[in-house]
Amino acid sequence: MGRPGYGTRRFRTRWTRVGILTLILPLGACTSSRPGAEAPVDVTAAPRGALVTVSNGHVQDVRVYLVREGLRYPLGSLTTGEHRSFGIPTAVLGAGGRFRLQVDLLGDARTYTSEWIPAAKGDHVEWFVGHSLPLSRFTVRHLPGAGGR
Repeated sequence: MGRPGYGTRRFRTRWTRVGILTLILPLGACTSSRPGAEAPVDVTAAPRGALVTVSNGHVQDVRVYLVREGLRYPLGSLTTGEHRSFGIPTAVLGAGGRFRLQVDLLGDARTYTSEWIPAAKGDHVEWFVGHSLPLSRFTVRHLPGAGGR
């Protein structure tokens, strides 16, 4: 006859619920609490369309993102005083070539997003993250012979 309870409707319903929860709960880990989903691609691995150099003048370490069309493309992390360059693929720049840069302060909930940055293929964008985030500034330089304009 087997164990009591096995094969009963109550037992099957309980295990069906457990199975459904096992499948659904991990999906919650895939969502983002910040506006703009994070892009699933490594933008630094594709052929370069533009170059972005970020200098961190803030007292905290930062994580840098490129934001375009509602997606956040992770570029990398910088410690205080560090500067790094990131190649931005032409596909991410798109035809319009407008994007924003965003930093998340590590160990802090604050985020800062730049103004719209107009850049085309071959441009070099330099972004200085200030000690006070609203003092951050950017410069766009067109590299001669790069074929952007």
